[in-house]
Amino acid sequence: MVSMPTGSGKSLLFPIAANFGRETEPGACAIVITPTVALALDHERTLSALPGL
Repeated sequence: MVSMPTGSGKSLLFPIAANFGRETEPGACAIVITPTVALALDHERTLSALPGL
């Protein structure tokens, strides 16, 4: 679990972890809890552009 202030790079952490998990174990799943719907939609848009996620 990570709890950090705004602007400290949290949004960068979970795509890296999700991508690493998929490379080491195909079909792996990452669960991300976001505080707002807008942020969740932004994360979905970002991840859908990455191959394999």
